[in-house]
Amino acid sequence: MQTKTQSYKNQHIGSLRNSRIAKTRKFILSNTKSSLLNNTKWLKIFEELEKNKNVFWLKNLLTENVQKCQFIRELEITSVLIDESGDFIEFLEIESLILQESSEMEDFLIRHNVPFLIQNSMIEINGYTF
Repeated sequence: MQTKTQSYKNQHIGSLRNSRIAKTRKFILSNTKSSLLNNTKWLKIFEELEKNKNVFWLKNLLTENVQKCQFIRELEITSVLIDESGDFIEFLEIESLILQESSEMEDFLIRHNVPFLIQNSMIEINGYTF
């Protein structure tokens, strides 16, 4: 059974997440040309990363933060948890994902029609065009 404090904390976290999503949607509408990936493709990418235990870096659309992920803590249909903060990252918040180049990942991305770039032995998957 949840205490009042736990219930309030969960409501507060949900409110912050919804606020962050609203800000991201507004930014996308006014600053990007188009979305390159939908939730289904992001989910497949993260499932593949999880399966292969790939280390990767995520760049958030609204901040300059680049977060390194050693392993995925939890994966949902529209979001991923990559650290102990408890803050899920919505797929729509991802500006780019970068990981070490590998033929397996390249083959996967080609098979799933996911656009990507290779630079300096790194694969970069962008969420948007600007």
